[in-house]
Amino acid sequence: MLCRLLEIPRSVYYFYRNKPLTATEIRNNELKKRISTIFFDNKQRYGATKIYHVLLKENISVSLKHVQKLMKQLNLRSIIIKKYRPQRSSKPIKSKQNILNQDFSTKNICEKWVADITYIPTEQNGWCYLSSIMDLHTKKIISYTFSKRMTVECVLQTVNKAKMHYHIPEGMILHTDLGSQYTAIEVEKWLENNKIRHSYSRKGTPYDIMRGLNPSMRH
Repeated sequence: MLCRLLEIPRSVYYFYRNKPLTATEIRNNELKKRISTIFFDNKQRYGATKIYHVLLKENISVSLKHVQKLMKQLNLRSIIIKKYRPQRSSKPIKSKQNILNQDFSTKNICEKWVADITYIPTEQNGWCYLSSIMDLHTKKIISYTFSKRMTVECVLQTVNKAKMHYHIPEGMILHTDLGSQYTAIEVEKWLENNKIRHSYSRKGTPYDIMRGLNPSMRH
């Protein structure tokens, strides 16, 4: 029936069905097994390039193009997490006073705080955001808020949580970058009402504060 549908002689069908595999076909099948094992052992995160380097370390002679070809035949594609690309504001960024000025020394807790928002990729919700505050004296996170959206409300929740657990002395410094969530009127009013001085990283150097947390980054 199959031969009739394909319009080929039975002799041709049986010839190819019983034809032994060539050395190349046998090697490719072995490579496919090893590639599949590496791929799934690494939770589908390894692409052709990484798998190629693993094979080389195992002294398996193969080219990158051949690995790519076999992965295509196996329909194996690595799970790729897109890099976060922050939206650029159409408004020009204005420089504001850097009270901290890279002076990370402290004598007591709640003397200098540092706030930041970290971007976290998740499988279910895409990019999520962690707003946190660190005390420069203890180098510990004292407050944080996890959110699906990067909003002013997220920042306000974080500073309110910190206020609930710590006494805020008058004139304390909160250092942040120049992100719109930190320069919002609502945040500025909250800091003013709690008599906190707002210090900002210099324009164009949002990671300025990291030098205080990691001595190897200091100039």
